[in-house]
Amino acid sequence: MNNKLILVGLAIIVVLAVAVGGFYFMNAGKPTTTPIPTEESTQTSTPQSEEEATPEAMSETEIIVEGSEFRFTPSTITVKKGEKVRLTYKNTGSVQHDFVVADLGVSTKRINPGQEETIEFIAQESGEFGFICSVSNHEELGMTGTLTAEE
Repeated sequence: MNNKLILVGLAIIVVLAVAVGGFYFMNAGKPTTTPIPTEESTQTSTPQSEEEATPEAMSETEIIVEGSEFRFTPSTITVKKGEKVRLTYKNTGSVQHDFVVADLGVSTKRINPGQEETIEFIAQESGEFGFICSVSNHEELGMTGTLTAEE
């Protein structure tokens, strides 16, 4: 009886290991639904009208974000609506990463380990916006954060 229980337990462990391995294998090269930014598609926002070019919009916030496997530091960022943001993204990991705030049209290109890119943008609306690394399955592995634009 004990041998049957041991065999059933081992069979369950093998099935789980094969299922997890298969899931990882099937998703490892799967493209994401997030657009892959290129150098040409890196967007910067500027005031669209004189009304938006207020002294408040002319002030600037500088932020440094580091990305590694599989997290952002810091993972929460707060800016003011209408304020110019100068964000430097540093890849401190060992594989390519990027920084994407899809709802604001903000992204870096994919950055190799040890490199950085600086982008500028203005949050034209207030709210909470998720940011991710759009490389492979990095978002699913927890490489996410929140940018809050306050009034």
